[in-house]
Order: sequence, then structure tokens, then C-alpha cells
Amino acid sequence: MTRTKFANANGLPDPDQITTARDMGKLAAAIVRDFPQYAYMWALREMRVGNQHLHTRNVLLTHYPGADGIKAGFISDSGFQFGGQRHPRESQVDCGGTWRGHLPGAQPARGQPA
Repeated sequence: MTRTKFANANGLPDPDQITTARDMGKLAAAIVRDFPQYAYMWALREMRVGNQHLHTRNVLLTHYPGADGIKAGFISDSGFQFGGQRHPRESQVDCGGTWRGHLPGAQPARGQPA
């Protein structure tokens, strides 16, 4: 990871923070390799938090058998982000900086721009 500088632990915008999709792909590959005991979490389609039952907005998880989503989200400064793979580690995809849902399967959460 030669083009990344983390300025905070939450990943929210910071003028001193920068990364690339390639570096995030390297990080995701290392996480998958070094922490296989958590692999079930990357493929969750739903979960319960308190009284809320939350469903994934990542349609790759629901339409591609064996797919998982290590990172997905949206923030205004960088647009939609996605990092995932298809098992058994056949391929890995890392995308960043897309807007208006052009990332396959991307849907903003409530309250975020579409």
C-alpha cells in the first residue's frame, strides 16, 4: 500500500487522508488472508441491530452466488465505494469514486444522495 495515508480510524473525509482502489484491494486481500474466521460477516445479507432488522443494499450479495462484500458505501467526498470477491477467491473487484449509483448494485442508504 504505497499510495494510502490514513488520517483517522473511521474513514470519513479528512484533507490529509488519501487512498486508491488498488491499495484498498491490497488491504481487502490481506484481511481475507489473515482473518478467515470473519469471512461469514462479509457475506451477510441481513442482520439485527437492537430492534432493527437491516437488509443489505448490495445486490451483488443477492444475485451472485458466492459473492461477498468486504466494503461498500457512499460518502459525498468520494462517491460510491465497493470491495468484494467471489468465492472460492476466483476474482476480486475494487471500485471507488463512482456517482449516482453507476456502481453495479449500489443503492444509497436513506438520507444520502442518489
